[in-house]
Amino acid sequence: MASKVAPELPRADAESHETHRFRAILRLLAQKGRNTWRSLTSMGTALVLLFLLALGAIPGALLPQRSLNAGKVDEYLHTHPIIGPWLDELQAFDVFSSFWFTAIYVLLFVSLVGCLTPRILEHARSLRATPVAAPRNLARLPKHAEAEAVGDPDSLAASITGRLRGWRTATSRPSSEKWNTRLPNSRR
Repeated sequence: MASKVAPELPRADAESHETHRFRAILRLLAQKGRNTWRSLTSMGTALVLLFLLALGAIPGALLPQRSLNAGKVDEYLHTHPIIGPWLDELQAFDVFSSFWFTAIYVLLFVSLVGCLTPRILEHARSLRATPVAAPRNLARLPKHAEAEAVGDPDSLAASITGRLRGWRTATSRPSSEKWNTRLPNSRR
């Protein structure tokens, strides 16, 4: 009976195979890490972690805490000899310094930072952008104002721009000889 032995690969092919396998493992780990990061930094995950944080704080409000009154904890353990040691193992008498409560709020912090950072950057870009054009018919808006000014349009535009110093404004001159100055809702 002939033995079935795989043919030996030349040394260069074996190293190439090992390198390829190592890179495949690295790609898999990077993909898993990326998927974990995306799921951790989603708004839904942040809301679930916030709910878990509130749920985890309930034992801290209902049970005596060792950091506040160790005597009441000893009394509770003496009064409830069956469930007391179980609660002590779960750190229910040290809720706010327990490993599980710390893990929840650290994960919540990381989730919120990761979730809000891209949104903050996008918001900062939109704040620096040129204000949008004013609507064509301002009279339809509930709070609109109109004013007529007499004088040279260039000097009036310079005067208005000087008075609005500190505000982000965009001044344009459309095809009709009227000047428009737009103000965003916030300062700088």
